[in-house]
Amino acid sequence: MTLACVICTKDRPAELASTALASIERQTRPPDEVVVAYAGSEEAAHVTAEFATRNPAVRVRCIRCAPGLTRQRNAAIDAATADVLFFLDDDIRLEPDCIAEILDAFARHPAGELIAVSPMIREPRLGPLNRFVHRIFMLPHEGDGVLLPSGHTSAPFSLPNAPEMRIEIAAGCCAYRRSVFDAERFDAFFSGYGYMEDREFSLRARRHGDILLAPRAVTHHLQTPCARIDKERLGRMMVVNHWYVAQRHLPHDWVHRLCFAWSEFGYGVFHLLRGLRRGDWRQLRGWRQGIRDIRRGDAPKPAPDAPDDPESA
Repeated sequence: MTLACVICTKDRPAELASTALASIERQTRPPDEVVVAYAGSEEAAHVTAEFATRNPAVRVRCIRCAPGLTRQRNAAIDAATADVLFFLDDDIRLEPDCIAEILDAFARHPAGELIAVSPMIREPRLGPLNRFVHRIFMLPHEGDGVLLPSGHTSAPFSLPNAPEMRIEIAAGCCAYRRSVFDAERFDAFFSGYGYMEDREFSLRARRHGDILLAPRAVTHHLQTPCARIDKERLGRMMVVNHWYVAQRHLPHDWVHRLCFAWSEFGYGVFHLLRGLRRGDWRQLRGWRQGIRDIRRGDAPKPAPDAPDDPESA
């Protein structure tokens, strides 16, 4: 079984070189292929070429794309040839045996049964009070990897001592069998920086087989602040993308609408408190704009069988 590491990046050559590619070079079982789909600066191409020179046994592809995380991922899918595609952010660092553990998990389960393997994703945990509040408002929180009635998800990726288990959703750092892409692609509605695009894709991928959490495959998400999206745009995008996922994957009844509204009220409270504490109101303004767009009917909603690329409709 062959594996390709797929990295999408935009204007972050330092992170690409020192984090994602550097940790790939330290793997006990190197990938068979590395595909870098980049937008923006040409420095990513130079960094990738240097990686290819140091690793002649790895097939390396570097493709320039129009900006947009899901578009870049879909372009990388077309360029890759391996049996398994392992998607990484440029600020993800892999533990040395991560790829070996992922391939071992695939090898232990039949192809028709297992469609994806998720590694553990170590990142800073919320404090106990924040974790409690996230649960109360049905916001994203640590849990069993399921879609919540609010349209958010619980995730086990940072839980200490999590067991190997089946999950309903996966994050952006996940390995999929190539066969899933014959039926599903990342939805280009989630343009630009992206938010919830990974979880939305995994909900569709799961129609074709199980997703397994492999706790011995460990990654670290360093969450570099470089080139992150403007906070006002982020505030609106978090509301609108959440609405899109809820419309596509939840029943359209009053119970789920109430859960959606309750969770967004919780986010509004968080943004308000952040503004009072830091004097930065940009995310609250973006959140208010997103709520207005939903109330006015201006927020996009997927068709019952939404295409993965809206421009193809």
